[in-house]
Amino acid sequence: MIYEHYEEAEYDWIWGPYFKPSEIACKGTDSLLVNPEALDVLVRARILADKSFRIMSAYRSPTHNAFVGGAPKSAHKLGVAFDISLRGHKKEKLYEQCQAAGFGSFGKY
Repeated sequence: MIYEHYEEAEYDWIWGPYFKPSEIACKGTDSLLVNPEALDVLVRARILADKSFRIMSAYRSPTHNAFVGGAPKSAHKLGVAFDISLRGHKKEKLYEQCQAAGFGSFGKY
């Protein structure tokens, strides 16, 4: 489901208390594309980590994706990619937890 502004998603948001719509929304436009399966995997990873995640980037509107130099076929435009800060996490352990949660691919930068 696509929302013009993340606040529209708050009334039926089921991924709290782990993540808020504002954390998943496009940082450039505040729009939000909800991919339930991807958000379920993100929540499973958060539960396995037993620590909060700081989401650096999640959904990106096509306009914002182009603005930040994202790949034309970026998974962020589909709402299935999440850039997670490693602050407070051990890289190898977080990788294992995300893999166990169901993430299929990983980018490192």
